[in-house]
Amino acid sequence: MPRGVWRTQFDGAYLFGEFVCGKIFQLSPNGSGGFTASEFSTRPEIGNIGAMIFGPHQNTQALYYTTFAGGGQVRRITVF
Repeated sequence: MPRGVWRTQFDGAYLFGEFVCGKIFQLSPNGSGGFTASEFSTRPEIGNIGAMIFGPHQNTQALYYTTFAGGGQVRRITVF
C-alpha cells in the first residue's frame, strides 16, 4: 500500500483477498527484511473476493473489491 494513503500502520503493507475463506489479509514489513501476516478484515459479509483495487473516495482512498456474495457486488472499505 502506498505510504500516506491510510493510517501509518498500513504503510508499505500488501493486502490480498482469499477467495475460498472470504477474508482479506495483510502482509506488513517486520523491520528485519521480512513480513508479518495478519487478518485485515474477517467480516462475514465480505464473501468470496474476486478482485481488489484502490480508488478515490471523498478526499482519500478506499479499497474496492468484488464479491460473489448477494449475486455479485462491488464493495468499498474505508479507513479514517
